[in-house]
Amino acid sequence: ILYFKISWPEHNSFRYPRPRPVHRSASPSVESPSLLHTLPLELTNLTDLLYWPPTPGDQGDFLASTSPVTCTYHLRGPAQTSYALGDHLEAILVARDHRGRPKTHGGDLFRAQLLGPDLKAGVPGDVQDLENGTYLLSFPLLWAGKAQVQVRLIHSSEAVGVLRKVWREKKATVDFKGYFRGPTGTEETVICNVDAQSTEAEGPTCQYQDVGSGELWFCAQPPTLPCKSLVGHSSGRYLKVTSQHDDALLAGDVTDKVLPQGISPIQIRTAARNSHIALSPPHPCRPGLLAPKPSGFYHQNVWHSLTCSSRSFSTGDSILDCLAGHVVHMMGDSTLRQWWEYLRDTVPSLKPVDLHVTYQAGPLMAILYIRVFWPDSAVTPLPEPHPVCKLSSSLSQKLLELNHLLYWPPTPRDWGDLLASTSPLTSTYRLRDPTQISYALGDHLEAILVARDHRGRPKTHGGDLFRAQLLGPDLKAGVPGDVQDLENGTYLLSFPLLWAGKAQVQVRLIHSSEAVGVLQGIWRDQWATVDFMGYFREPSGHEEIVTCSVNPLLTGEEVSTCYYRDEDSGELWFCARPPTLPCDSLVGHSSGHFWNVTTQHDEALLARNVTGKILPQGVSLIWVAKKNNRNLVLSPPHPCRPGLLAPKPSGFYHQNVWHSLTCSSRSFSTGDSILDCLAGHVVHMMGDSTLRQWWEYLRDTVPSLKPVDLHVTYQAGPLMAVDATRNIVLHWRAHGWPLRSLRTPVASLHSVARELGGLAGGPHTVVVLGLGAHFTTFPPALFAQRLAGIRAAVAALLAREPLTLVVIKLANTGYKSVYGSDWFTLQLNRLLRAAFADLPVAFVDAWEMTSSLAVDDNIHPGRLIVSNEVHFLLSFICPT
Repeated sequence: ILYFKISWPEHNSFRYPRPRPVHRSASPSVESPSLLHTLPLELTNLTDLLYWPPTPGDQGDFLASTSPVTCTYHLRGPAQTSYALGDHLEAILVARDHRGRPKTHGGDLFRAQLLGPDLKAGVPGDVQDLENGTYLLSFPLLWAGKAQVQVRLIHSSEAVGVLRKVWREKKATVDFKGYFRGPTGTEETVICNVDAQSTEAEGPTCQYQDVGSGELWFCAQPPTLPCKSLVGHSSGRYLKVTSQHDDALLAGDVTDKVLPQGISPIQIRTAARNSHIALSPPHPCRPGLLAPKPSGFYHQNVWHSLTCSSRSFSTGDSILDCLAGHVVHMMGDSTLRQWWEYLRDTVPSLKPVDLHVTYQAGPLMAILYIRVFWPDSAVTPLPEPHPVCKLSSSLSQKLLELNHLLYWPPTPRDWGDLLASTSPLTSTYRLRDPTQISYALGDHLEAILVARDHRGRPKTHGGDLFRAQLLGPDLKAGVPGDVQDLENGTYLLSFPLLWAGKAQVQVRLIHSSEAVGVLQGIWRDQWATVDFMGYFREPSGHEEIVTCSVNPLLTGEEVSTCYYRDEDSGELWFCARPPTLPCDSLVGHSSGHFWNVTTQHDEALLARNVTGKILPQGVSLIWVAKKNNRNLVLSPPHPCRPGLLAPKPSGFYHQNVWHSLTCSSRSFSTGDSILDCLAGHVVHMMGDSTLRQWWEYLRDTVPSLKPVDLHVTYQAGPLMAVDATRNIVLHWRAHGWPLRSLRTPVASLHSVARELGGLAGGPHTVVVLGLGAHFTTFPPALFAQRLAGIRAAVAALLAREPLTLVVIKLANTGYKSVYGSDWFTLQLNRLLRAAFADLPVAFVDAWEMTSSLAVDDNIHPGRLIVSNEVHFLLSFICPT
């Protein structure tokens, strides 16, 4: 894979920006310090590299400036009949003004070359400014045959003086445009630049800071829109910073001109060992080698390195063999983009993918399909987080107000009497009304459930977690029933009648109220039920492993702890401080231990023989009659789109196909129909392994979607599959900490908020979020805090590009333990749905889709369920 990406500031067209406002969105216009004053202390010692010989002012006399017509150069010593390969040729250059007078000071920018036109050869010469108007030219003799000296005057010393003055006195020679857009589509355009003064703002400016690098960007504050509504960037104007005399010194007739020939062509004879060119060093090319001056030369239009043994890749196949298995990230300007373009154009099997971006800014991507192997073992990790000094801020007030959603009926203590807990064997249910011969399609069926303990006594309080279903086994049909806890030991069950034919009520006891009490106590009294491992490594390879978690008190070290903060989301992570290594040497992450947080009595209440068990049949099969000659309740006629309110239930199965009651869902029964839908889209999936199943389903169902081996830990990702012909890109990556996984590089664990902040969005962008399963081992406050950051990032994405499709996958059923119970998941889903309820996003209710059929619960549902989940997702991407 070849990536190319560009960053601000760059002369490009309209594009969505990456940086976001710092905490105060507007700040007064202030004088920005010069570049040299803002360099880190360790870089200030490098400023001597910018030294250039001083130039006296020319007092406006153009003819006193250095002229490319009158300057001369000659050999330093007597001319020879021939020169030996490997020797040096030296010459003296005398700078002269337009009147032909020798200059008495240096500062001109000359470029010297030794060329071999017949041999398509060339090498740069060294130009030493003697600061008295003369220059020493030196050329290594690196090939046998003819050679010719050529010298150019790039800029006279007086022109260099103009350039130095511009750097010294001006903040910028260009400006940029910033495009701000309000929710209604209103746009306002202002001037932006690298410092506040250059925005020409008469009042306050908007200041943006890249949270990773600290880089700053400034825009004049728009007339009416807020600073956070910045959505686009483009080139602005070239600013006039020179006088008429300056322009004359920089004019084309005196800039980059070849000097009159001063030295006749020379002949270089072959070396004693009969070599025709200087040989490259024998050692292979590797990072860290010191480059000589010059670093290489051309011969027969091929660059020969003098740093290492460079190779020639003259065919597309040789390039392919070299790049196989590599992911190349190019980040820079358009000259680096030329490398990407060369590889794209030279290697036919490198397929460019249309990511629907501005070409000048990227990102651009080209894919080489290579056989993929997903390793389960750990890979060599790279460092990512940086320690911070303080904890995160309090939970979002908005999400704190959602705590009422977690209400559950109180349960009296059972005082250790297991037989007093609710039993799936003795609990009973019956129809609320007399049995009918048949029922009408579209009506409701109601039943009363009486919870009983193991002695058969009716319970007098609620709090049990029952799951009710109406099934049609012959029709491969099913719908979840509504269970209303009357908090007196009885429950009202309600089922919509959505298909014609046989139907059967089925009820399961997922957890007794006493078991729910255990789970509530764990959430209330425990900060976590698992921990994680952090791997620290120094450059020599020495490693130290410590305990990490979401709370510093869970690491086993109350005093000496390493703190890590995601600057995009505010999410915190803590590790015990390693014995000898620093906090910033954290490179790897993996699952740790499951903690024992239950008593023997707790475990009995959560045992398999009383968990997720079907109650004895209490209602006979019923018959649902057709209505208006219809066999099914029809889906609503309107197409699927974000922002629709979902009824309860949100859908049902018939013939193993999910029929939405929210919108007119579609079926994508062939790979071609899926391809037609996904064509031209970039899909970003971020979440847990249940969402990864969607990525895997698409990868396995559509043959032309080729997975690409990114050499990552499969459990954490990122994973990618591509159809370059149809411009389809599917991404999946884990949601970051806390993540139970094999060892994975910390650098691969990106927060969802961070990823969303880097997306421009648009009609070709689909974002799918699926969180829950890895948060059941922590109190709900952690999940609420995570949702606060993600919701803010989703809102910002939709504000800057409202046509972006954002889909929220609710967590599915499957867990039945103290570490991941369905009761935990039910509570998290309440928070998840409420957090995004007022945003124009789509929901896929995986909870209902995994609890509607007579299939065994599994945290990773089978292909039947996953295919229907994915088809419902596709119904939002392609509603018609």
